[in-house]
Amino acid sequence: MIVLHINSYYPSSDLYRQMLLHFEPESGCSHVVYVPIAADRDATVRSVAPADVSVVYSADYRHLDRWHYHGKRLKIVRSLERQIDLRTVSAIHAHHLFTAGGVACELKRRYGVPYVVAVRNTDINWFFRYALHLRSMGLTILQEASRVVFISPSGLEGLRNYVPCSQWPSVVAKSVIIPNGVDDYWLDNSHQQESHLVKDRIKILYVGQMTRNKNVETVISVSNELERRGYPTEAYIVGDGPDTKRIRRMAQRSRAPVRMVGRVDSKTELIRLYRSSNVFVMPSFTETFGLAYIEAMSQGLPVICSRGQGIDGFFEDGNIGYACDSRNYKQMASRIIDIVERLSEMSRRCTSAAQRFSWSKIVKEYAALYEAVENDA
Repeated sequence: MIVLHINSYYPSSDLYRQMLLHFEPESGCSHVVYVPIAADRDATVRSVAPADVSVVYSADYRHLDRWHYHGKRLKIVRSLERQIDLRTVSAIHAHHLFTAGGVACELKRRYGVPYVVAVRNTDINWFFRYALHLRSMGLTILQEASRVVFISPSGLEGLRNYVPCSQWPSVVAKSVIIPNGVDDYWLDNSHQQESHLVKDRIKILYVGQMTRNKNVETVISVSNELERRGYPTEAYIVGDGPDTKRIRRMAQRSRAPVRMVGRVDSKTELIRLYRSSNVFVMPSFTETFGLAYIEAMSQGLPVICSRGQGIDGFFEDGNIGYACDSRNYKQMASRIIDIVERLSEMSRRCTSAAQRFSWSKIVKEYAALYEAVENDA
């Protein structure tokens, strides 16, 4: 079978290349990736594709077309029709709901090709929330899809706020949870933490971008709260971004020591930071998945994530960490104390649980999904 992937984010994220790289020849799937890009903003870095994957980059629209949703969508459809023989395509995988999903929905109408659509953080927290004029289109895309893929249970629950009660059961019935996979490096080099690593101070770690959405200031607040409760704490903040200066100023005023590490590209150095820490904290306001949680878990590091975001819903509270209110630093401090008190057993569960996010396992779920969609057609 031939699966057509519609994905404008393919060049900018190694995630999708990793996914296709792990499909085995015996899976029976051949893949074509269609990447629509803006003709007047074509500065895209071309991502290297696996040998058996065809990638088509196409300048289908102009940058200003993003303000004219239906016009942009139809431009992409017309350009795709000229370059891809839809009669040979068994199924379409639209990697985002609104643009890619809108194109897939139109192609289904014209050619009868069934499609799978993924719902991401931006689809829920931007398009459905703010683009009120597009909500009906979003619902149509969901209704016409053969399957709806969510990266985490929290994504499915987040969508519920925007789907009418009468339509919700049908959406749930065809929804599947398939997480993102983590780079093989982390699972091949997994590590078991030991409880004696908590010595003079609790070491908490953040790894990610410095943006308002990542809520890095709360990591500092958590550190200070632990200090106030009599638990000496040190925070390590890894990453850079537009919010770096503000976070650095907060770090300088912090009661607890805060080490601003900066951006780290070396996986070897990241492993050292994970293994020398006790708890990973990333309290993002919104998070589709958060691969950094899985990287941390692979090194035996329990995690604090935001309730209703990222990996929340994959595990029961207290299993590999806790989900907390993203603004409640006092609650996070309490949960970190709980983690530290049973760090050894929780650490072992983290290392084991990280194996769930192996690409080799995840692509088997996708292969079965594509086959089911083809059979439903």
